Amino acid sequence: MQEEFQLLPSIARSISGIPLNPELEILFLSKFKSLATPYVESLPNGVESYWSWLFQMQHYGVPTRLLDWSRDALVALYFATNPEDVALNPNIDAGF
Repeated sequence: MQEEFQLLPSIARSISGIPLNPELEILFLSKFKSLATPYVESLPNGVESYWSWLFQMQHYGVPTRLLDWSRDALVALYFATNPEDVALNPNIDAGF
């Protein structure tokens, strides 16, 4: 069953059959920053800033080039025991 899965970041997947353009990441970043800035206590600068924003976008479900990884065995167990209908849906990153 695992060979059916591809390691694709959410920005490289399609939504409702429409492929996302990786260049949309800049647009998503701009929109995310404008909406999130009022809620952020300190804004990072420079290259770290770009990656920090991507990490936050990934956390909140915005399509990015990032992949989620975990070394936590319990997290791996959760995803290994997730129902197949959720695990096989390429449009869902996580379902709770």
